[in-house]
Amino acid sequence: MALLNFRRPAAPKGAASEMEAFLDGYSIEVMPRTAEKVGDFRDLLPRGTRVYIAHIDGTPIEDMVATAARLAREGYPVMPHFPARIIRDKATLADWIARYRGEAGVDQALLLAGGVAAPVGEFHSSMQLMETGLFGDFRRLHVAGHPEGNRDIDPDGSDRAVMEALRANGAGHPVLLRGRAGHRLGRQARCRGHPPAGPYRHRGPRKAPDAPQVRHCLRRRPIAP
Repeated sequence: MALLNFRRPAAPKGAASEMEAFLDGYSIEVMPRTAEKVGDFRDLLPRGTRVYIAHIDGTPIEDMVATAARLAREGYPVMPHFPARIIRDKATLADWIARYRGEAGVDQALLLAGGVAAPVGEFHSSMQLMETGLFGDFRRLHVAGHPEGNRDIDPDGSDRAVMEALRANGAGHPVLLRGRAGHRLGRQARCRGHPPAGPYRHRGPRKAPDAPQVRHCLRRRPIAP
């Protein structure tokens, strides 16, 4: 018997389940070493649940790709992390992308600066990863947002890099800015006179009875022709 079961229960007959609506579209995150302990994710998760794969410094890319391929075979859209500060150079990034695309069919990615203090190579931010142009075949890119500020990103205590990320075009991809109280990103941009480059939709928070506050997010979509 599984210790955790994330399958969505059937809604009460004749009435919509508020909690189910609240959780609709949720995602989870795993690491290769934790995924190894799960015999079959189909026993735990509904098909179609997005699964992020955290790339912790020191994890071989082979383990990351193998985990992505396994989850894809089991019916899940996979979004691996690309931490900029542990990627040595553009050639390494191109190799990772080719492996994910060729061996696991990955077309989504979460781009992060990464939690290491000193970059191992030429990248130190998610913006630099996007500027390489190597994600052109990807359908969706997510980046982190820190409206409350982050001294790893802006050591001077400002929000310069955060606002640059907010204003960035995103290379034509749908971009989801993730972070604590992410709804403040759009308001902050407007207050500073930096209107978003495209239409934004604030997603959340939606509250269910006795449900804890969850992270908000802000989705930016390209303007339709």
